[in-house]
Amino acid sequence: KGLVDCGFVSLPAPNDLEASFLLQDNLVVILPENHPLADAPVYPVERVSSEDFINLKEEQDYEINLFLEHLRQSPRIKFEVSSDFAILAMVECGLGISVVHDLILHPNRHGIIKKPLDEPYYRDIAIATSAAAQPSTITRMFCEHALEWARDTSSAIAPATAEAPEYAELAK
Repeated sequence: KGLVDCGFVSLPAPNDLEASFLLQDNLVVILPENHPLADAPVYPVERVSSEDFINLKEEQDYEINLFLEHLRQSPRIKFEVSSDFAILAMVECGLGISVVHDLILHPNRHGIIKKPLDEPYYRDIAIATSAAAQPSTITRMFCEHALEWARDTSSAIAPATAEAPEYAELAK
């Protein structure tokens, strides 16, 4: 029927949804373990254009493409794939670097190094239901559980950074 009880969305959410903030998810650079900047505290954004870059296909991730569009220089795309997990494996094999959402790296079972960007970017993730209808009891319980999980784990997953612009700001 095309109906959804609830879903995870990036904020700001459309007006026809009732959304509750869950957590902030930062963009991070992932590097092979032997990368020259593996021990650096942050990854300089301007270096993205000088390294082999593994990109997620445009239709797969709006926020990462929005971030890449706002770089002063375009990345040197060597590979373009349709799976986050393909990117993780390719970076682990030393085929290049990439930018991914920190959330997909938990738990990090890959032989990669994640680095915060020196110019941080993040998305606010929410759980949303229809604003026009009252959610069912099970949907309401699931949303409450998601909010509780986010409160308990969000600082370990993606600590907020006050100076990081939201993706929504980039879209303006």
